[in-house]
Amino acid sequence: EYAATNYINSLNNVLISSLQTNNITASEYYLKKLDELHAELSSEHDKKQAFISSLFGLKYLFQTKNYAKANTLTHKIIKELPAYENSLRLIDKTDFYANIFSNFFYAGNYHKAVFWLNKIRNFETPKFAKEYFYNIFPITYLITHYEAGADKEFLNSLFQSTYRKIKDTILVFKLETIFKD
Repeated sequence: EYAATNYINSLNNVLISSLQTNNITASEYYLKKLDELHAELSSEHDKKQAFISSLFGLKYLFQTKNYAKANTLTHKIIKELPAYENSLRLIDKTDFYANIFSNFFYAGNYHKAVFWLNKIRNFETPKFAKEYFYNIFPITYLITHYEAGADKEFLNSLFQSTYRKIKDTILVFKLETIFKD
């Protein structure tokens, strides 16, 4: 079991490295190895580690613009998520939710995208992620609700709330330019 865990962790590390360096060939190779390994795992810990690896697969599919496969993998992740969700670290949970949101947003399924944004909003995010979400989340939330067809009264309220949250940052100037044009 110890050897399997080390092997999975090693594969994850080289996969992360290949994704960060945009080495598509290496990414495909390590994803294939992780996929083959998944069927042979017996311990719950190793299965969880392999599940976390599926997030890297999703990132790879986004990186290579293979949105059809990303959508398929997203639905697989959503089916498996309840088995591992409570034992995931907050950073992993945030990463899963954000990537699932991204999949639905890019696919034009804005109502499901709003659902996953709400999941991010409604749980305790890691401290370093809060800084990111403080700046980008309100704008993302506003745009996603707009795309989902929210009524004008709600959007107006959401815009005012968003403006209050980001008025002290440079982002407000970009937001004003977008809405004026």
